[in-house]
Amino acid sequence: MTRDTVTMIARHFQSPYSIAGISKSFVRTDGYGEYSFDMLLPNSKYYYQIAHRNSIETWSAAGGTTLSRKRPFYDFTATISNAFGNNLILKAGRYCIYGGDVNADGIADALDQALTDNDAFNIATGYLATDVNGDGLVDAADLALIDNNAFNFVQKIVP
Repeated sequence: MTRDTVTMIARHFQSPYSIAGISKSFVRTDGYGEYSFDMLLPNSKYYYQIAHRNSIETWSAAGGTTLSRKRPFYDFTATISNAFGNNLILKAGRYCIYGGDVNADGIADALDQALTDNDAFNIATGYLATDVNGDGLVDAADLALIDNNAFNFVQKIVP
């Protein structure tokens, strides 16, 4: 399995939620990553946005989070309410972001399925957006994940 990266974007709490900082990290297989934001102001509220190559964009809980240090700790996995609009799924006792947004348009849908189906037909391998489960091979397992999320109309929910 290839090590994957996730980008955490700190956004100002008030509309239009402009970007205050960006940090990218390799994540462990348990989804944990460390992010550092040097330019954020202590004791200020921010939203944290998760961006990943083939997952649904996910934001931190409604109301924002107050930063108390430059390396904030925010656990999306602890409870469903830690994501804006409760946009997480429970898997193996932890809350997870949804996968399957291959083309990064904010929704798992037929277009993501078509792109993945083409790569599965061609037995595509490697670090590809269509390899939704991250096993290095685009196949029926990736299509099943996208199909389930498309059936449930999984899409980004933002402030």
